[in-house]
Amino acid sequence: MHQYSFSKNNHLPNVFLIPTPIGNLEEISTRIINTLNECDVIYCEDTRETKKLLNFLNINKKLKSLFKHNELQKVEEFKNDLTIYKNVGIVSDKGTPLISDPGYVLIKNLLKVCNFNLVPISGPTAFVSALIASGLPSDKFYFHGFIDKNNKNSEYDMLKTKKNTIIIYESPNRIIKTLIKIKEEIGDVDVCVAKEITKINEQFFRGLVSEVINYFNGDYYPNVSKGEYVIIIDNNLKHTHSKDISSDIIDYAHFLIKEKSLSTKDVAEKLSDVFNVSKKEIYDQIIKTKK
Repeated sequence: MHQYSFSKNNHLPNVFLIPTPIGNLEEISTRIINTLNECDVIYCEDTRETKKLLNFLNINKKLKSLFKHNELQKVEEFKNDLTIYKNVGIVSDKGTPLISDPGYVLIKNLLKVCNFNLVPISGPTAFVSALIASGLPSDKFYFHGFIDKNNKNSEYDMLKTKKNTIIIYESPNRIIKTLIKIKEEIGDVDVCVAKEITKINEQFFRGLVSEVINYFNGDYYPNVSKGEYVIIIDNNLKHTHSKDISSDIIDYAHFLIKEKSLSTKDVAEKLSDVFNVSKKEIYDQIIKTKK
C-alpha cells in the first residue's frame, strides 16, 4: 500500500505516532503540540500521565487507554474510531510510542484491516540520547530494548553475535544483575550506563563493565534502585577477536605507567585506540606482567 501522507487528494484518516518528553518538558516541539491539538482522540499508555502533560500544555482531549495487555482487544474500537474521527493520536507515557512501549501489535493488525495515514512525529527517544553521549561507536548499532527475563540465556547468546554497539534498557531493580550477566556472557567490555536522561539527575557511568559494577556496589549503591537505565555496550570486533599483543606494546605500557605516572586503565585505553586491540586484553597483560 502506497501512502502519500500530506497529499491534498488524500482523504484518509490520520493516525499520529506522537513522542512525549522523557523527562525535560522543554524538549516538546511545536509540531508535537500542534499535533496533540489536532487530534480528536488520543490513545495513551496511562491516561493519568498523559492528562498531566495535556494540562501542562492547556490541551483538553478525549483519552483512551492502550497498554501492553489490551492492544489486540483495542483493534476493533480503534478501527471504529477511524470511521468517526479524522485525527487519532497514539502516545506512550514518555518517549516515542512503539519503542519498548505499546502500539506495535495494534498498528500491525490495523494495517491489515483498514486504510489510514500512519504519520510519525519525531521527538525524544532515550536510547538515541544515551548513545550519542556514550563515547562509544555510534555509526552502527543494534537496539534490543529490555532483556526478556524468562528467556535471557538465549537472548544473550544472540547478543554475542552482534559485532557492533548494543543498546538495552533495564529497570533499577535489575541493573546490577544485568551488568554482571553482560560481563559473564559478553566479556569485560566498555560500556556506558545512562540514567535519568534529560532529567535533573541525569548521569553517565563510563568504563569497563567491571568498573561500573564495582561503582554501583560501592558508595553509590543506595542510589542504584532509583531512575531508569540505558546500557550501551561496545561489542565491536576488536573486543571479540583476540590479537597478539607484542611484548613491545606491553613494555611501552609499563614505561608510560612508570615514567609518565599514568594509571593502568588510562594506558590500556590509549594503547587500545592506537593499536586497535582490546582495552581489556592490554589491561590484563599489563597486570599479568606487572611484577
